[in-house]
Amino acid sequence: MYWFLALFAAYGVCFGLQNKVTSLHGLTEFTDRLLLCTYCSGFHSGWMIWLLVTATRGSWGTPVASIGEAVMFAFASAAFCYTADSAVKFLEASVAEEFEEEVDVDE
Repeated sequence: MYWFLALFAAYGVCFGLQNKVTSLHGLTEFTDRLLLCTYCSGFHSGWMIWLLVTATRGSWGTPVASIGEAVMFAFASAAFCYTADSAVKFLEASVAEEFEEEVDVDE
């Protein structure tokens, strides 16, 4: 359950980096391309959240296992962020399409 919440936290960080922290946009071509890719941003959000969760829980383990867990969670976060972002974009497009149909009918 705790890691499920961590995935949502990673999505929140990913969304925030891509859409809310505008000071990161336009720094370099690399950061612009990174912020356009939800999978990439989700990966980096994942290891950041993994560090936060692991540090607050005090469960570091061995260095090799910790690196493996961090990479594994980062890829899980990347897949989760990409899936969640695709679902949100689909829902936004559906709502916008329905709204446009309603406006056309009213006119």
